Amino acid sequence: MILLSKSKTTNQMLASIKARIDKIWLELENNQKPVTAAILKELYLGKPKMETKLMFSDLAKAFLAKKADDLQVSKITQETYGKYERYVGHFKKFLQSVKNFEDVELEAIKSFWYEDLQNYLLGFMQHNTVVKTLASIKGIFIFGVERELLSSNPFRHQSM
Repeated sequence: MILLSKSKTTNQMLASIKARIDKIWLELENNQKPVTAAILKELYLGKPKMETKLMFSDLAKAFLAKKADDLQVSKITQETYGKYERYVGHFKKFLQSVKNFEDVELEAIKSFWYEDLQNYLLGFMQHNTVVKTLASIKGIFIFGVERELLSSNPFRHQSM
């Protein structure tokens, strides 16, 4: 009988925790913010939002989710969505091969990386394709600023 009472109490506590995490998750999604285990944990534990370090992968995930929504309502084509996936992939490969990062905090991305990225892309793309790719990557950062994931676009004053 005591064992059933402890189990019931434990289950109620777990249900309460799950409900609170679900509420945080829904609030993040409604505000078009990225949802990661680390972000959920920090918000659940009540840590200040300033401590949440957003990574490029978080921005990429939120950006592609928005583009997937656009695809569902026919704002963009499947081909365009595929291009966005490639742009994200190019930046991730740049991080790995040039900067030796698997991922990077958004606020750590510097404006001088633009030239490094440009040179990296020119190693395997034609000039016009590089221009389009850089413009689209800048667009990803603009999306981050609009969603308040970034304080500013690190490539805002850069052009090819």
